[in-house]
Amino acid sequence: MFRISDHRAVKSLALSIILLLLAMAVAGCNGGRSTTAMGTVVAVPPGEAEAVSVYDAKVTMDGRSAKTGYDGKFLLGVAATGRNKVTVTKSGYQDYVGTVSVSADGTIAEPVQIQALTGENRCAVKAVRGLGSRDLSGVANLLQDSVLEQLGDSTEVFGVALRLVLEDEDGVQYTAGTEMSLKWDGTKLTYTAAGDIWFMGVETNKTYTFTGTAVVVSEPAGLRVTADFATTLPTVTIEQGKATIEIPFDLQLDVSVSIEK
Repeated sequence: MFRISDHRAVKSLALSIILLLLAMAVAGCNGGRSTTAMGTVVAVPPGEAEAVSVYDAKVTMDGRSAKTGYDGKFLLGVAATGRNKVTVTKSGYQDYVGTVSVSADGTIAEPVQIQALTGENRCAVKAVRGLGSRDLSGVANLLQDSVLEQLGDSTEVFGVALRLVLEDEDGVQYTAGTEMSLKWDGTKLTYTAAGDIWFMGVETNKTYTFTGTAVVVSEPAGLRVTADFATTLPTVTIEQGKATIEIPFDLQLDVSVSIEK
């Protein structure tokens, strides 16, 4: 005899199967399980052969957004594995819309390459360092002996990043960034900047204010490192006529090191 309880059990089992199939279908559409997506945004400067990392670009995937760091890398908290739609926006660049493949461990193997805005009234600004490294012995001489002992040998490296901004009279900003390393060799403290600094898609026939800030991105345990950055180029007029304009400037970086309380 078929009881009411049996009928309810069959309905419950059928409903469970339907829900399971729906969940599998949704997972299949989204590429499977979720993970943390890690990728890089790059661009190729005019006349250059190799791509450079793009700092401060906004990357959006599946409704979530993140900004790229000084090395062009971004980290999105949750993304589905497999193919995903991605958009990238940044002042001076064409909006990018495309797809990327997110692996099971979250890695996006191929960099997302975006294109700078081009035209008669657009150019790339290459900020060329006039001072690639600097002896900071004056800073080291002010440090306490106990701090110097904690610094150890030349394998200790401080990580400092520069955030640079070109801003026109209308408040439009173009950002760029680079990382530097600071080393203590037992007698002096020096820093070296890596690579030239690119602003792309900059509108010409305008005067820009050039500013920069220094951010400490890594420091030895037990020490507090601070850095201040200034430049010899507070304003610059960018005229029309060239695809790339070089602007020389000197890095003026002041660093202090103290014991972390």
